[in-house]
Amino acid sequence: MKRLPMLAASLVVFALNACGGDSPTGLNGNTNVGDGSMTANINGTAWRSMKAGDKGSHSGTIYAVVGLNGSYTIALGIAGLAVPGTVNLSLASGNGSNAIVSNTVGGWSTAFNGGSGTITVTTLTANRIAGTFSFDAPAGSGNATGTLQVRNGVFDVTF
Repeated sequence: MKRLPMLAASLVVFALNACGGDSPTGLNGNTNVGDGSMTANINGTAWRSMKAGDKGSHSGTIYAVVGLNGSYTIALGIAGLAVPGTVNLSLASGNGSNAIVSNTVGGWSTAFNGGSGTITVTTLTANRIAGTFSFDAPAGSGNATGTLQVRNGVFDVTF
C-alpha cells in the first residue's frame, strides 16, 4: 500500500524534471516545449493554466503533462499508451497512470485510496499529446483535506 504514494511522488518528480526549467530538453534528453494549454473545473470553479507553465514530456510510452497557475498545479501521468485511448485512474487499475493536484496547502491524487477517473488521449504523435480528463483525487499530503473533483479537463501540449 505504501508503494502508491511513492508512485505518485515519483510521477511529480518525473513530470517536474521532464518539464521544468528553462531548458528545452527534459529528463533523459526528451524534448519538451512549453506550448500548449490545459483547462478544467476544480470543485466547480474554472481553472486555466498559464501558457508558459504547460509542459509535456515522454519516455517511451510514459507521458507527463503538467499545467500550473497561482492556485493549483495539475500533473497527469499516462502510462502504457502507444495509440490514442483511455486510461483509468484508480488504485485498483494498477496501470501506472495517475493524476496529481497540488498547491501550497498539500496534494491530492488518484493514486490514493478512493481516487478514480479517466484520461482520454485523442491525439498522440511524436511531438504532441491532447485529450480530456475527469477525476476525483483524495487528499494525501501536507494539509490537504477532502477530495478534489476535477471535471471537464482538456489538455493539448507539445514535446
